[in-house]
Amino acid sequence: MDRVTKSSPIAQRRAFVAAINSFVGRYVTCGEIRSTFAYYGGIHSFESLLDNVLENNPDKVQVIYDRVPGSYTKVYFHIKKEIMSNR
Repeated sequence: MDRVTKSSPIAQRRAFVAAINSFVGRYVTCGEIRSTFAYYGGIHSFESLLDNVLENNPDKVQVIYDRVPGSYTKVYFHIKKEIMSNR
């Protein structure tokens, strides 16, 4: 039986799902999600996990761009519903 280590892909996915689900109903920044991912034991693969969630759950996670032309763009995420992990 394979052991799930802290750095295994399954453990990383679980940490990411826990991080996203901790913000249900809120607007958050990428930095807040990354910090929470680390809190839950996330070590690597943050960008690919975020990309995967955005691609597969467009009804649950919305990207919001707050753009001021010529100045800056802030990116927020609205976590609408809890995402599920089957692992």
